[in-house]
Amino acid sequence: MRKSPYLLMLVACCFLISALAGYGDGYESLIGFLEHHNLAEKINAPVDVRESEEGYLEIIDTGNFLFQFFIAGREKSRDFDVNILLDKDRLNELRSKDNIVVITHGWVDNACDSWPAKTAEEIRARVSGSDWAVVIFDWRGGGAVVNPIDAAKYARDIGGYRLAKSLEEIFPNIKHIHLIGHSAGAWVVDSAIRELAANKEDLSVHITFLDAFIPMGWDNFEIGSIKNVKQIWVEQYYNRDYTLDSTERKIACALNVDLTNIEPGIKEHKFSFRWYWATIVGHYGLDNREIDKPLIYSKNGVDYGFARSKEFSERAWQESISFGSGNIELKHKTAIDKAFDSLKAIFKY
Repeated sequence: MRKSPYLLMLVACCFLISALAGYGDGYESLIGFLEHHNLAEKINAPVDVRESEEGYLEIIDTGNFLFQFFIAGREKSRDFDVNILLDKDRLNELRSKDNIVVITHGWVDNACDSWPAKTAEEIRARVSGSDWAVVIFDWRGGGAVVNPIDAAKYARDIGGYRLAKSLEEIFPNIKHIHLIGHSAGAWVVDSAIRELAANKEDLSVHITFLDAFIPMGWDNFEIGSIKNVKQIWVEQYYNRDYTLDSTERKIACALNVDLTNIEPGIKEHKFSFRWYWATIVGHYGLDNREIDKPLIYSKNGVDYGFARSKEFSERAWQESISFGSGNIELKHKTAIDKAFDSLKAIFKY
């Protein structure tokens, strides 16, 4: 009878616990057990790169929390292959691009079958294909854990590194990168930028945190604070929902935009990415409860969301850089907001 993979994982955990307790041959015994059951390759799980039918790239971390974080650990999990499943001509075309957008998910979510894919599709439809590459990063194996703090640890210590190394291999000429991360995915973004910035001082960086998950005791003054790059601007869109303080903390280096008062109905953690998608297409639509609701994304004549990115326009991006950090709150439009909207209709980007 074929053994259940869950039983093998349970036995593997027993080996690890015994090793930590000082019994047996430690890590070598565990690897021997995994090799015997054809599971050793999971320690060095690769990252796969493929292209979607819509033309954006899917970077997929095939690792998971048990093998990469719990068994292999941070250093051994950084030894992996990047399997580029693209033909040579397409890869050479991608390597010439220097403007990149990367979108990633959070805890118990994924990128390929969820909102990041839909967001990537809409962004790609609005940028020049000759100048831009749009990417989603799927780390579902690291985020599929009981405790969201464990997902954040995987994102920070393993997922972000794997994303950065994959991007470096595919896009050696990056000049500008916009990373968008929801919840625990904020730590993928933070870690990946730190890795990329270590080798590229001329990098222009735009970070968009969507309801960033910052566990108690983690530093909201450190996340997103990258010094050794050419230019950087950080924004966070969040609401005050049932996740309470863990996703309501102001990020010190960011422009923190409170969406609570413009969210229709019950306040929830996923609203930030539905709102961001709506700022791309001009209306709600990722969730039926928000269809036909008014989309608010402006304050005092300034548009937020997608309109703050270089993908939207170079002028918008240069304006964003000048904003710096701080805290604002979006609300339903006042007479002043409507007046600004009338002016914007005349003086468009």
